[in-house]
Amino acid sequence: MNKSGSFYIESIVAITMIAIMGTFLLPLFPRLLDVTTELKVRSKLYAVAEYTSNYVLRWAAMSPNTKPVPLNFYQSGDELELSGELRVNRLHWATPLISKDQSITDHYKVSVKFWERAQRANSAVVRILVWYDSNLDMLIDPEEPKITLSTIITEKRDE
Repeated sequence: MNKSGSFYIESIVAITMIAIMGTFLLPLFPRLLDVTTELKVRSKLYAVAEYTSNYVLRWAAMSPNTKPVPLNFYQSGDELELSGELRVNRLHWATPLISKDQSITDHYKVSVKFWERAQRANSAVVRILVWYDSNLDMLIDPEEPKITLSTIITEKRDE
């Protein structure tokens, strides 16, 4: 018996199935690259936000006599970084965040602002905003990924 005809039919069906699957899956590959890049950016944003919040808590726990600028100096709306620098890798406290495996580019920005200073003696509401500045314009555009968190800090009192 000669079964060569069924082999050709099976081959044509298999090639057709591969062609159909390729037609549907091929457009997903560029989207997969975009999603992977966005995921990497988001994970770094969370790492920067966590590090910044820990830094703010460590800063608040320092003695007011050892800080270059104590909490009483700041008013509502003031930035913690007096130099006006927002790039994460340019802040004076950013060195421990950057490891050999990771790099933080100038696209990552952070803003730490004090709020409700007039109503509080030795404490403040702190708003931490971390964003990925894709066009490096130092402004937060609506389509740029960002993370915002707030906390209340109390400055350590010397006894």
